[in-house]
Parts: sequence; C-alpha cells; structure tokens
Amino acid sequence: MTLIKIDHTEYGLDEKKAQQISDMFKPMLDRMTALEVQFNEVVSREIEPETIQMAHDLRLAYVKVRTGTDAIHKQLKAFYLNGGRFVDGWRNAQRMASQGNEEKLKAIEDHFVNLEKEKVAKLQHERSQALDPYTEFIPPQLGEMAEDVWENYLFGVKAAHEQRIADQEAQRIAEEKKRKDEELRQARIRKQNYKLRLEAKEREAAQAEERRIQEEKLAKERAAREKIEQELRAKEEAEQRAREEEKARLEAERKKGDKDKAHTMMDELLVVVHKYDGSFKSKKYQELHAWIWNMISQLGPKIEA
Repeated sequence: MTLIKIDHTEYGLDEKKAQQISDMFKPMLDRMTALEVQFNEVVSREIEPETIQMAHDLRLAYVKVRTGTDAIHKQLKAFYLNGGRFVDGWRNAQRMASQGNEEKLKAIEDHFVNLEKEKVAKLQHERSQALDPYTEFIPPQLGEMAEDVWENYLFGVKAAHEQRIADQEAQRIAEEKKRKDEELRQARIRKQNYKLRLEAKEREAAQAEERRIQEEKLAKERAAREKIEQELRAKEEAEQRAREEEKARLEAERKKGDKDKAHTMMDELLVVVHKYDGSFKSKKYQELHAWIWNMISQLGPKIEA
C-alpha cells in the first residue's frame, strides 16, 4: 500500500530524476508503512491505560519518522540549492563575458544613431533655452524640428508672448480706468448723498420753522380768541352789572320821593350841560348853552321851596 504519492510532472521533473529523489525518502516511507499497522490497531482499541501507553509510544515513533524525513529534506534541498547556485554561476560568468562585447559592438552599430541623438539633445537644450524667456511650455520634440520649422515656431512663440504682454498691459490700463471710473462714481455718489443730506436738513429746518410759525400763529390766534372771549365775557358781565345797577337804580329812584327825584333829574341835566362846556363856536349856540345852564340853576331854589 502506498501511503504517499506525488506527481513529479507537476514539478517539471522527469520520471528518472523523480525516482532518484523518492528513493532518498524510501526508508522513512517503509517505516511509515510499518507504523500504519500499529496505528490501525491502537485507534480501534478501547481507551484504557494500556491503549494510552501504546498511543504514546506510537506517537513518539511517528515523531522519529517525521524528524528523520526533515533531515533528509534538509540534505536534499541543500544539495539542489547549491547545484542551482552553481548553474547560476555559469550563467552569470557567460553573461558578463558576452555582455561587455555586445555593448561594444552595439556602440559601433549605433555610432551614427548616437551622434544624431546627441545632436538632437543639444538642439533640444539650446532651443529650450531660447524659448524659456517667452513660455513655460517646452515641447519635447524641439531637437527634431527642421531649422525653418524651428524658426517659425520661435517667431510664433515670441509673437504670442508679445501679444500676451500687450494684452496684459491693455487689461491693466482697462482695469486702472475702471478703477478710476469707479472712484469717480463713488465720489459723485458721496457728493450727491452729501447734497441730499443737506437738502434733507434744510427741508427739516424749513418744516420745523414752518411748524414753529404755524404753532406761533395758532397760539396768537388762540390767545386773541381767548382775549376776545374774555373781553366779551367781561363786557357781558359789565353790561349785566350795568343792567342790574340800572335796574337797582331805577328801583331806588322809583322808591324815592318827588323831591329826591327832582334833585337827581337836575344833577343829570347839569352833567349833560356841563359836558358841552366850551364846545360851541358860534355865539348863538354859546348863548343857548348859557341860557340852558341858567334855567337849570334856577331849579334848585324851586325844588327846595
């Protein structure tokens, strides 16, 4: 019975070489085969002290087989590793001997190609330096351009650079003009706002003055009305008092005797006549005034009689 089987074709080995390696492991495989009989017996027994001891002894036997296999593996791997290194040594020695000659032959083979590459690289550097002041973009194929193509390209780059400078200057001038225009606009706005504020203050002052004048006028009119009302009330009160006094006087006169009434009448006549003293200019009316005065004066003795 074969416990272990490995397909040598999976590792790229022929059957003879694989058999040689397998034969190195055969003693360990034979021991594994012998132990297999004991293993089957132990695992089929009931677990008891004797079975446990048998399992212990058999496991140690398997350990010896495994460690023996590891030793064979180590020896074989070292052999084949050293063989691989020996093969690598042959290859590297041959490569070094051949590669140096190949490189020399390649240099001769590519002599003119390399000269052309150097020329292209030199032109690339020189033309890159020529373009550097005018642009940040340096094409990688400058060294391969024909001279006339290069000159036209350089002329175009310079023209584009000058145009950019002109455009930037024009933009700067436009922006400066825009900035100044904006400053002037803002100044006009500030001036207009200042004027509007002054006008608003003047309107407010005028409105306040107009309100003051109106209020003063209303106050004067109110005071005049109150004065007139007071005068009317005073006049009405005076007239009322006069009427009451006249009424009282008439009542008193009515209650007087004839003699007292006569004295009162004479006094009233004297007051009226005296009122016109010296007011007449013509002699006729002066004599009339004197006559009336004498007539009234003569009433006194008659009243007393």
